Amino acid sequence: MAADALLLGRRTYEGFAEAWPSRTGEFADKFNTMPKYVVSTTLENPEWSNTTVFSGDLAAEVRHDLIDEYRLMVFPVVLGTGKRLFTEGADRFPLQVVDLRQTGEVVILTLRRGQEE
Repeated sequence: MAADALLLGRRTYEGFAEAWPSRTGEFADKFNTMPKYVVSTTLENPEWSNTTVFSGDLAAEVRHDLIDEYRLMVFPVVLGTGKRLFTEGADRFPLQVVDLRQTGEVVILTLRRGQEE
């Protein structure tokens, strides 16, 4: 795993925090000890090691140009409405597809910042 930290939403964090702390092995050890950043206005006392909660405006806390790789879990369901991944008016930047894998009904998409044209 090449990541040095995780940026998660509350629901994903809670699922991971329930599953990973009890696991062992090289991958689990890295996952459990690496820094985890959670975007949430409701998570108050995270118990999983090395967790920091961003409860305010994420854009003010983290500039998106600090992120060089995105790993998105896509659940192919049409909802009709939903939240945007990036806020309206966010700076445009290209992404390159590095990896695309299907695991059950979930598609894991790995994207890296591309070169501006």
